[in-house]
Amino acid sequence: MISDLQQSAKNWLADHLQNFGALLDSGNDPSCIITYQGVEVEIRLNKLPGVFERETIYIGTADGAKQK
Repeated sequence: MISDLQQSAKNWLADHLQNFGALLDSGNDPSCIITYQGVEVEIRLNKLPGVFERETIYIGTADGAKQK
């Protein structure tokens, strides 16, 4: 839960949410990748009610199986 985070983590999250808003306004994907010592973490906005919702598109294969 967000309420369990320390204040510095809450501030960091709030900054990223503002950044996602700016990315949406400019037509860019609201996501970021953090790389540290070979570890890569992606943070992305999946839904902002009434504004943005990420879609998953499935593509059928020759054998009828679905892929993302």
